[in-house]
Amino acid sequence: MIRAKAFAPFESTRNQRVKLVEHDSALQGPDSAAPLQPMPAGASDSQPADLRARSGDSGGLAQGGAHRAHGDVQAAHDGQAGPGAGPGAELVVDGVSVAFGEKPHRVQALDRLSFTLRPGEIGCLLGASGCGKTTALRAIAGFVRPQQGSIAIGGREIASPRRWVAPERRGVGVVFQDYALFPHLNVAANVAFGLRHLSAGQRARQVERMLELVGLPAVGTRFPHELSGGQQQRVALARALAPAPSVLLLDEPFSNLDPDLRERLALDLRDILKRHGTTALLVTHDQYEAFALADSIGVMNAGHIEQWDSAYRLYHQPQTRLVADFVGLGAFLPGRLEQRNGCACVDIELGTLPILTRSDRAHADATANARGDVTVLLRPDDVIHDDSSPLQAEVVRKAFRGASFLYTLRLPSGAQLLALVPSHHNHAVGERIGIRFGADHVVTFRSD
Repeated sequence: MIRAKAFAPFESTRNQRVKLVEHDSALQGPDSAAPLQPMPAGASDSQPADLRARSGDSGGLAQGGAHRAHGDVQAAHDGQAGPGAGPGAELVVDGVSVAFGEKPHRVQALDRLSFTLRPGEIGCLLGASGCGKTTALRAIAGFVRPQQGSIAIGGREIASPRRWVAPERRGVGVVFQDYALFPHLNVAANVAFGLRHLSAGQRARQVERMLELVGLPAVGTRFPHELSGGQQQRVALARALAPAPSVLLLDEPFSNLDPDLRERLALDLRDILKRHGTTALLVTHDQYEAFALADSIGVMNAGHIEQWDSAYRLYHQPQTRLVADFVGLGAFLPGRLEQRNGCACVDIELGTLPILTRSDRAHADATANARGDVTVLLRPDDVIHDDSSPLQAEVVRKAFRGASFLYTLRLPSGAQLLALVPSHHNHAVGERIGIRFGADHVVTFRSD
């Protein structure tokens, strides 16, 4: 049995400060963790991280979070803040590569991954399972050591082939997918878990500030099982923010919540992080979470970023076919690039699409073959329902979405496309409706 000091509040109200008293608490079972012993004076922050549990001790985790054993991380950091740049530090990931296993079965999880988050910016790594996004988060946290490239926080290099800073000394906070709240500690004690380097009064004030920040000022004496999933997520966030990490990492924090709740909480979380001035990185496979939370999004594939951009540009101006497929819905139709009256345009089955911007023209020129053949991306909101249009399409599928229907339409050639139509236009499957093209830009890719 491992025994550690924890802090339990005996009263918490909106108008009265939380009072914390020290008591001995036995931490047992796989869902609990013992605190890391303070680093000896003069110890180097660049020493290799030995994350295996030692007798009477256990490996550290990025500050402000508790984590169940996941192979290489077996216990939570006690909140002894590592040297960091403070909230809102710049994060630079430069050419990071990580591989697992030995040849010929070696798996390249990250392949020269590079991106930068400015101080206070919220970024997201978005991709399907196996794309490398979680490995990237683990490398930043210090749970995985890159074989190539470097990671820096606030101008301080924390990982490279020549330097390695232990996870607990990086100034990084983590909100895990399952929140990893201690079930035997109440809310205030969970939030205070990473603050043992502060005095009792400072801990109480910081716990109160964090619970106010996440909109839960009156739940300090409640236990995790007494909270909703959304409230547990907020408590996990408060705990991660309490030690003022330089960078906050979020590992699919909404995956355990109902779909209707995810986007609302993502927007709330964005407001909290912006008020706190926190640099944060989210990893997720859900594009709507990414859209709601992040300033910049990197779509990942095979260990590298296909495109790092705003949500708007990823949707309306994807640079690769993979990004166009993964972000949003759409259909791809064959087209031909033409010149008419000194203007560029693309002919498709829907008609002639004028190319209005220089960037669209440059992209079309780069993707057209010698005959001018291209593939054109049409989003559902590019296709307008118009009863007066001579072009007719057959409704082959419909999905009700409240304010709109998502129709799958078949053109006379047999090609299919999607149209988002206001729900008062309720057409039956098999019915033919008039459509026209309504976008102000043309997105092209190489012809198949």
